[in-house]
Amino acid sequence: MKKVEPYCAPDWDAWLYAPEINTLDALCLSMNICPQEAHQDYGILDAMRGDEDEGFGGPRVADIEAAVTFQKRLFVTRHYGKRVKLVEFVNFARKLGWEMPAQLAQLATVPPPAKVVEPASDEPSSLSAPVKDAERSAAEAATRAAGTPFGPIENETRSHVDTACAAFWLNRKEQTLRGWASKENGPIRPIKVNGRNAWAVADIRRILSRR
Repeated sequence: MKKVEPYCAPDWDAWLYAPEINTLDALCLSMNICPQEAHQDYGILDAMRGDEDEGFGGPRVADIEAAVTFQKRLFVTRHYGKRVKLVEFVNFARKLGWEMPAQLAQLATVPPPAKVVEPASDEPSSLSAPVKDAERSAAEAATRAAGTPFGPIENETRSHVDTACAAFWLNRKEQTLRGWASKENGPIRPIKVNGRNAWAVADIRRILSRR
């Protein structure tokens, strides 16, 4: 994956006093991305929204998990339209339990949701989710090369998987899932992460539960 420099942080002194802003700008602020830079370098927003074409230089987003997070937030805020009141947006994000920069979170007028205590894990806590996913993907590639299929979906902890993994669990050909994605006529639809299809594990589990 192409290495990119970290995006500039927002000028909070300027943004925190704006009562109403563009929804995309609010989403950028929630990800600690400077909206001005995102609009000047259109590749940032294109990659975050999954619109970037890999034929034009490859992915610009170094953190796939960040791109997935941006797309999820973009989806759940679609009811706002193009403009949103910043305090209303922050309160909405707070209720959903979003992680936000402290400068933005201070605008909230509602309490944060109760924290859920996660069960103890044997995995080192220092590993970030993207690193764990990368290691898991590498392990899956090795098992496929050895002729071993993917592990059971019951043990899956990632939110999204690639087409090969989704096809295995659904007992379908990879080309069938690609057809679902292109024609948008399948029982589930993927999101785009750096130009590639990413299938929600929750959607796959829902289909399997009906069988």
